[in-house]
Amino acid sequence: MSYIIERFNKKVHRRQHFECEEPALTEYLKHQLSQDERRGIARAYVMVDEADPQRYIKGFYTVSSLSVSLSSVAFQRYQAQTQVKQFSHISPRQEVPAVLIGRLARHIELKGMGAGERLLTDALLLILDISQKMAVHFVVVDAKNERVKQFYQRFGFMTFEDTQDRMFLPVATLVKAFQRRVK
Repeated sequence: MSYIIERFNKKVHRRQHFECEEPALTEYLKHQLSQDERRGIARAYVMVDEADPQRYIKGFYTVSSLSVSLSSVAFQRYQAQTQVKQFSHISPRQEVPAVLIGRLARHIELKGMGAGERLLTDALLLILDISQKMAVHFVVVDAKNERVKQFYQRFGFMTFEDTQDRMFLPVATLVKAFQRRVK
């Protein structure tokens, strides 16, 4: 099977058989996603088997714009890393533009097959492309449990000091990781 990732279309993509380990994500895909798309709250991308004429969803992620206001502790931690990790310096009172990967899930049948990594990589490449057209400083995710937190940490995401589950990755890190793709 060869999977592709494409923009979600409620008239084309079938959601009824999707199931992942997190019931809230399964329910979101089946019952809330179309409304969030219509209202301009999120944009979704779905993974499907390109040979499947039924277009059953095997994974998905959503992206939204976000503005991050760092607490003083989180700001100081971030600034301390600007020298070490070569992050961009930001002002302490500045609202920082970001993109939120709000939800990301793959079908339970694809567990251990790299589908989650593929979805995240696709999302990061999309955000990298967006960052060439408009200002984006951070990629932000919400890790709802320790397993998910470890997943994102493997990609370099770090936690904000003042929240347990909110994590970030500077876009500068993406630029370095994907230098050949940046125009």
